[in-house]
Amino acid sequence: MSKATLFSLPGELRNAIWRELVTSAAPLDVEPLCEPDKPRLKQPAAAFTCKQLRDEVLSIFYSENTFYLGKIGYHHAGEIRLYDFNRRLARWREMLGPYTKYLTHLSMIIDGQCYAWDEGTFSFPGDAQYEIEAEREGRLRFEMNGRLRCTCRLKNGVVDRATRDGRVLLDVMQEYSASYFMLLKLPGELRNQIIRLAVLDDHQQPINLLRLQWTQDRTGYSPVLIAEPALSRTCRALRREALSIYYAENLFHLGTGAHVLSMNEVPQQLQRWTQRRLREYTPYLRNVRVEVLCEILGPKAKNGPGGGGGCFYRDFWEILQFSVSRSESGGAECVLRGDPTFEELCVCDIAKKKEKISVVESLALASRLWFSGTTELQECGGCGLPRLSEVKNSGDGGVGFLLTL
Repeated sequence: MSKATLFSLPGELRNAIWRELVTSAAPLDVEPLCEPDKPRLKQPAAAFTCKQLRDEVLSIFYSENTFYLGKIGYHHAGEIRLYDFNRRLARWREMLGPYTKYLTHLSMIIDGQCYAWDEGTFSFPGDAQYEIEAEREGRLRFEMNGRLRCTCRLKNGVVDRATRDGRVLLDVMQEYSASYFMLLKLPGELRNQIIRLAVLDDHQQPINLLRLQWTQDRTGYSPVLIAEPALSRTCRALRREALSIYYAENLFHLGTGAHVLSMNEVPQQLQRWTQRRLREYTPYLRNVRVEVLCEILGPKAKNGPGGGGGCFYRDFWEILQFSVSRSESGGAECVLRGDPTFEELCVCDIAKKKEKISVVESLALASRLWFSGTTELQECGGCGLPRLSEVKNSGDGGVGFLLTL
């Protein structure tokens, strides 16, 4: 049929032809229609013949099909997080352009595990499938799992505009997509109080960053990092708020409890923690304590009659505790203690830089200065406390540090 002959047909007949070509009995999935790596939408081939046919075809395509927006959830493959769901709709709306106004029938699913625990049945409720359709001007049909739901929560005039404009209808659906999770709509101060209840310890106990886990061959244990709060794995917006409070207002212990770090484990565990967990949240970190089992050379006795002659050293092990916290001025306040032999040790090497380095930089510097090998006893000329300083050639041929009284 030639183009001229097609346009000579009555409009009702042309529309019947387009319906046969572009309508579907099943909902159309939005995800493949607006793939992130594709510059154009996937649309019916008939829409790419000429501008007049395009307008006729796409007006029917978008107004007489049901579009499935996706399943919001965080627990199974194929589900999409709320943040990514909103990004998908924003991209789809942008690519639709003026044809967004033709939308009349939308659907989506929300994973039942996103809802509160049902104390009556001791289980999570089932998935919620929402459908919204502009039946005719002034009337909106809204269903959840096949049951009608009221639209009284919508502001005056929204229902009427949603039945006449698909852009408003899409806004309504997007609002309901977040309705199960109202936390982000609360004022910031109240939201922070709720987040504190979820990510802070009730008794202000320190958080041990390592736990012991069976090795793969089940012959022993190895230390692994604990997971971050579950609340931080819901959406990106809430993740930033939750982790900023989590890292800023908790005291973290590394190498305490069931597993004290050895000297060769310190740089490895610090690197894993900063690269796999902290990353962009490093500036929020305020209080950390590290415990390391270090080898120390201490003076034992002097050779010769009456104690004359040279001094030789005995080898012993000490658990060193390094605590660092961020001061009000933004610098790092550091304390180094020995357990059980020494109470407080010199930290002048870091204290003189406290206005220039962060908490994480202090941890890295302490690891390089003090937790990398054998130590000996000296006295600091500045503060008078026992001081750790490097031993270039220790008795066992290793490179360590010198701690003297």
